[in-house]
Amino acid sequence: MSSPSEIYEKIYEDFKRDPNIIGFFLGGSRGKGLQTKYSDYDVYIIVKDNVIKKYKEGFPKHKYEGVDLLIFSCSEFKKYAQWGSSDAWDRYSFSHVKVLIDKDGKIQELLDEKGKIPEKYLSKFIVGSLDAYINYLYRSLKCIRDGDI
Repeated sequence: MSSPSEIYEKIYEDFKRDPNIIGFFLGGSRGKGLQTKYSDYDVYIIVKDNVIKKYKEGFPKHKYEGVDLLIFSCSEFKKYAQWGSSDAWDRYSFSHVKVLIDKDGKIQELLDEKGKIPEKYLSKFIVGSLDAYINYLYRSLKCIRDGDI
């Protein structure tokens, strides 16, 4: 049986040569360079729109132990985690991540955009987040004061 790192390396090498793969990158701790010996591989694979079914069937998310495969068509990935969508919570997953395969030169641009808060929402986001942060800090300090940690 192959280790997760060997499986990942094989997938990466195979997909570099696959003409249907237009984007490939690591998410999670490995994508941000923060991996530990316990980190799995969160592999994002962007394929041409017309082959999405084939790749989702051939590469289910948990096909390999220690390697999660997240397959999107290019169209799906463009829509995924848009600001205001139900999956916008996942935008931070794309911050500080470098694309390893970017055959059309647009995947890194998409990642960079997803990893940011859109300018027109920035002020509202900061105000809302700052209030929550101050509240959590206040509660934490009370717990420390009371020995409730």
